[in-house]
Amino acid sequence: MSALASFLPAPAATAQAADRSPSRLPSLTEARRAVVAAEEHLTAVMSLELRAHERLAELSDREASLVRQVADARDEARRWTIDAYVSDRDSVANLLAGSDSELERSARIVYATSAADQSQAAARRYDQLRSQVTPEVLAIAEGIADVEAARTNANNAVLAARANEAEAERQHALATERALAARVQAALVTTATTPPAAGAQPVAPAAPVAVVDDGLEGPPAPPGGPSPEQWAKLRHCEATGNYQAVSKSGKYRGAYQFDRQTWATLGPAGDPAAASPAEQDRRALLLYQSRGWRPWPQCGRYLR
Repeated sequence: MSALASFLPAPAATAQAADRSPSRLPSLTEARRAVVAAEEHLTAVMSLELRAHERLAELSDREASLVRQVADARDEARRWTIDAYVSDRDSVANLLAGSDSELERSARIVYATSAADQSQAAARRYDQLRSQVTPEVLAIAEGIADVEAARTNANNAVLAARANEAEAERQHALATERALAARVQAALVTTATTPPAAGAQPVAPAAPVAVVDDGLEGPPAPPGGPSPEQWAKLRHCEATGNYQAVSKSGKYRGAYQFDRQTWATLGPAGDPAAASPAEQDRRALLLYQSRGWRPWPQCGRYLR
């Protein structure tokens, strides 16, 4: 077990700017920069997560099982603690406000009490497991719990940044459309109120000028993507081309080594390794169109 004494650096050291929600809608340029920053942060966290699971794969089955139990117990204790706090806070606020009926107040108190009991039970289970493992196993378990929580937060930050980008693009298109409409209207008014000079040739209306958002210039990225050969190399790198492949930890599944959370963001939830090759290919392409090669920090080089 001495080889387990060192572990991975804490993911908190990576950039956290992508998690911040802006108080105003960002410009299109800002929104696109935020997406890039969020994706880079997610890539950094995924790299840490990969290292964590590589270390987990080096353990014996018994050690790996203990690590997983401790990490899951810590995550459960954290979730119940948050839930108990929120339930208690909301119950007190509603009691003070007196806005609920007697039945609703009673139900809130019962739920808050239940959440507190669950929180205490989860904390006891976590403490019990901690006392049964060595410091090395505990360090690995807590490191994995930290990096998995960071992965969830980073993934949510990417989704939020992309939502802001989509809204910024919509607002940008509306602004462009309104500017063009105003220009056309002004040209029509000028034409209708200004008589032409004698012998003058008709003047063609000026070409519309598109609105440029904070210096954003250039055409959109050209269509297309990786070739079938590049996708085949990625699949071979990730899972030796096996569409039913499952990582030793059980977390990453299928030819593209999706985790279940990422898989569910691209369509109906389920087991990626149980899906058809065509469905796995389809969702991998959707993921690439959304985030490029970054979801595959090691093997994504084949898609560049």
